Amino acid sequence: MLRKDNLDALDQAKDPFIVAARIRNETSAMQKKILTRCSKLNNGQSVVIDHEQNRRLIISYSDQRAKKDQYNRKRGLARLRKQVAFRRMTKEQLNNRGYNQFLKLTGEVMVEMDEAKIVKAGGWDNLKDYITNTDLSPSEIIKNYRQLW
Repeated sequence: MLRKDNLDALDQAKDPFIVAARIRNETSAMQKKILTRCSKLNNGQSVVIDHEQNRRLIISYSDQRAKKDQYNRKRGLARLRKQVAFRRMTKEQLNNRGYNQFLKLTGEVMVEMDEAKIVKAGGWDNLKDYITNTDLSPSEIIKNYRQLW
């Protein structure tokens, strides 16, 4: 749904939409702007950032989401650390999905955790993002999105 051509088609048809965004896929400049604007948010607060083509990016902060994100990352990294510690992994066994993105290859077959990437990824905990072309308030956007099945 979030593909640019789908959103453009909705805009062209003058259909209002609220969809989950993928802020991790935004440009580096936009990611920096997002992290800067969201760094001081407290539970239940949100920010609105103008996005391309008269769309708005709504980013909300939730303590509950932060707890969930941290738990999931901790669990996934524990599994990955175990794999790295107990068996030799080769480049062919790696992919860039999930927690393998925190690995880096050194030398021929040496695999180790990239702690800097792990710390950087933690900055996105607790943020939920939506993109919309409506004039609804951030709280109304979040409420409407949560009613989707």
